[in-house]
Amino acid sequence: MTIMGIDPGENIGYAILEGGRLRSHGVIQYTFEGLDLLLSLVDTADVVVMESFMLYPGKARQQSWSKFPTVEVIGIVKYHCRNKNIPVVMQQPAIKQAFPDEKLKFLDMYTRNKHSRDAVRHALYYQRFKKERRA
Repeated sequence: MTIMGIDPGENIGYAILEGGRLRSHGVIQYTFEGLDLLLSLVDTADVVVMESFMLYPGKARQQSWSKFPTVEVIGIVKYHCRNKNIPVVMQQPAIKQAFPDEKLKFLDMYTRNKHSRDAVRHALYYQRFKKERRA
């Protein structure tokens, strides 16, 4: 099974696990060209696992004037996956705590970029528990 983890945003982290091994990872910029690359990678996945986004009242002021690229990336990926019949699982940001850096290093899945590391964490969480966690 090929699992693609995505950390959406202006810097889109991605990780592809295949057979329990980290096949590919990186960061893609939020541009049309970057989205084309992201969607071509999505097409190789059996399932896409993506971090969800919610605007909490305590962060609303901080997000003022944002164009919300995170929300746009989520929508684009969900729509693409719907058209390609690729399941999408949304996970709360808090699940990342299940795989701290030390555990990623032990599993030989630590990446240098925090966005790709978060994508690895989402893919690993799905691989281990195979369900959406609701916070």
